[in-house]
Amino acid sequence: MEIIAKKVLANEEIKQVKTLMNEIHTHDHTYSDPYLSNEYNYFSDMPAFILTYQNDLLVGFLMIYADDKPDEEIDLYIYVLPKFRQRKIATALINRAKIILNKYGYSNFNYASEQRFLDEHPQFLGKTKLKIVDEEYNMRTQNPLANASDSRLKQDLSLCLLTKDKVKETAVLHSAAFENDLTMSLNYLTQGLRNLNQFSFVLLYHNQIIGYCAADISKYAYFFGLFIAHKYCNRGFGTFFIKEMMYHLRKKGVKEFVLDVDVNNIPAIKAYLAAGFEIKSENVYLKK
Repeated sequence: MEIIAKKVLANEEIKQVKTLMNEIHTHDHTYSDPYLSNEYNYFSDMPAFILTYQNDLLVGFLMIYADDKPDEEIDLYIYVLPKFRQRKIATALINRAKIILNKYGYSNFNYASEQRFLDEHPQFLGKTKLKIVDEEYNMRTQNPLANASDSRLKQDLSLCLLTKDKVKETAVLHSAAFENDLTMSLNYLTQGLRNLNQFSFVLLYHNQIIGYCAADISKYAYFFGLFIAHKYCNRGFGTFFIKEMMYHLRKKGVKEFVLDVDVNNIPAIKAYLAAGFEIKSENVYLKK
């Protein structure tokens, strides 16, 4: 068994991870995929990907998603091929990850999973002594709804792509929305512009930026980082925003749209349902 830690995945390794994920999803009836880039991690030089091979076959994979400072909580995503489970491969991956995390000062982390996996393995939480500490819905659609051509909101709102000259203005709003420091928000938005597989959208109200959302289109359109400035919330702007983004991306050939949302964020869930999304799965975050 060979274990390798990488800062960046090569194209062939990305293909191997996707093949592994397809087999796992088919077996476990799960949906969520790991993010195969370290661009948003706080330390760009930290190995974020750990791969386990058995005779050149990728049998296990761990991704460290650490987009915050060492004193904050981060997430570990662990995947093992079904026929190679119960061989302590996950334990080996976690042990390697802990060495890396310790080097960079991280000690507070969650394990990401899906409720479907827990339902299929009812003894898992008891054996691992893990508890669910957070939950979010994985929502998807291949039949997005569009804004009506005569929607009154079209008089006030418009969609455009984020440009370098608008990063600072958007970062101020992003920092306030997610309670990040401004430097972190600036880096987050700048990294997004560099990613050729990502669209960075902004929502304008009378030509003033009031919202932002990114869409990674590596496999499907995965929306993340969406926010509407607080003073403009609860006015239907979120639903308008997501519909306009999907309309734009459909013209680019995108056929499926995916996002995750906290199970307690009822306004956001209603907005996504109104845009044509359906709840497909439930992501869970576990901790001892």
